[in-house]
Amino acid sequence: MGNGSQIKKADLIDKSMRLIKESHIEKIWQAGIRRDSLNYHTTVMYPPLKAMSRITEQQIYSDFQNRCKDFTLYVHIPFCSGKCTFCYFYQIEKPTNEKITNYLDAIKKEIKITKKRITDQLGSIKIKSIFFGGGSPTALSKTQFEDLINTIKQQFNISEKTEITVEIHPEIMKYNGRSLLESYFSSKVNRLNIGIQSFNDNLLKITNRRHTAEEGIETFEMAREIGFHNINIDLLYPLPDLTPEIWEETLNTAFDLKPESITTYFTAIRKSSSIYRLFQKYPARFPNEYMNHLFRIMTIEKAKDKGYDHRQLTDWFVKPRDDFHYNHQKSEARRTEEIQLLSFGSGAFTYLNHFQFYTYPNIKKYCEMLKDGKLPIWRGIRLTKEERLARAMVLGIKSGDISISEIEKRFSKDSIKKYNPLLKNLEGLGLLEMRNGSIRLSEKGMLFADEVSVQFITENIRNKLSGNNDCLESERDLIESYNFMYDINGLSFLQ
Repeated sequence: MGNGSQIKKADLIDKSMRLIKESHIEKIWQAGIRRDSLNYHTTVMYPPLKAMSRITEQQIYSDFQNRCKDFTLYVHIPFCSGKCTFCYFYQIEKPTNEKITNYLDAIKKEIKITKKRITDQLGSIKIKSIFFGGGSPTALSKTQFEDLINTIKQQFNISEKTEITVEIHPEIMKYNGRSLLESYFSSKVNRLNIGIQSFNDNLLKITNRRHTAEEGIETFEMAREIGFHNINIDLLYPLPDLTPEIWEETLNTAFDLKPESITTYFTAIRKSSSIYRLFQKYPARFPNEYMNHLFRIMTIEKAKDKGYDHRQLTDWFVKPRDDFHYNHQKSEARRTEEIQLLSFGSGAFTYLNHFQFYTYPNIKKYCEMLKDGKLPIWRGIRLTKEERLARAMVLGIKSGDISISEIEKRFSKDSIKKYNPLLKNLEGLGLLEMRNGSIRLSEKGMLFADEVSVQFITENIRNKLSGNNDCLESERDLIESYNFMYDINGLSFLQ
């Protein structure tokens, strides 16, 4: 068995190395499209924070232009027991119970105020999915979580078909894991997103994940035992000291658990994270650009072998099934005009009434504004029809494919034509394929989904990103540290 295992291990790595060689990836690099952790820019929204300006509640909530009544909800819990070395998101470490209580009082008030503002304009709305993220929602006690989700259910019409997801940190196995999971299950949560990140204890220790590989497995198995039939596992690459052999062991463990889906996220190294200092001191411990692509190809090949679809969303590997099991992500990426994203909590972003905006990423300011009965809106932008088309293209390409007929239905019959020169260029590089009425990433393009998608940023947004914004001097560091989206200085555009 041992020899067979070694042969199988070498097969995946060798096959992936052969595939990356056959892809002639150096030609993509020569064209200026690169992927490395220091200059990687994840694409989860459009446009990014740096393109936004001061905006008011009245601007957003008066005279709704987007009359769509389908909504997804995101609830941000910015609390954690510690700071992972790769984390650059807004969060509060080891919060006091008083701070958590004050925050929950504020977020419940935000929910009630926002719901009234929207229903005054649209009447009754439909909630398609709810996602509790962070930070870590597991920082809340079961009583605190139940109180929060009950507030949402009292304010909005939640049906049995509504997908409700909670992000899970495996450290819960150290104290109240079963109690929390049972509480989620009884609260009708029907999907879990377990942030395991790695099944290698050394990498977990290096990144300060505060759990072991075994605890990650125990979390998954306990969730299954309680009755959860829709579980996603998060994995992260590249990390310091990660090798193809370690990555394959992680993939083997993850797929052997047979979750409904697996996501693999690419590590962005930002100056605000402690992993940046480690990189500056020991760059040789980090995988190079070639290895980064090798890990991705290994994942795709492993997923194919295990019967998982890798073409639904670019970072997702999904076990085929008939019913819903990742509606929140699909809605954000694909239904850019037909669904509105409503987020609650400090530092969360919303897409509503053709406005994209952030709440204050500072819980003191966030709580103070709500105490005064004001929504804690910080910065935002109203998207013109041209920008909404760009948003549909950026997010659609990032998701893997775009239906030309759907784009033309949403905007205009000739809306795609303006992109023809760019599409031809990307197709010539082997990154995109135009067939059967769709624009889709090629297998090679799947390695550069973010880098290809940002090619569709408008000139207007590029100018906003490169120019001076209207922020106060005291907020510049806050914007810089919280801007987890692309920065114009790190982007490369095809000519």
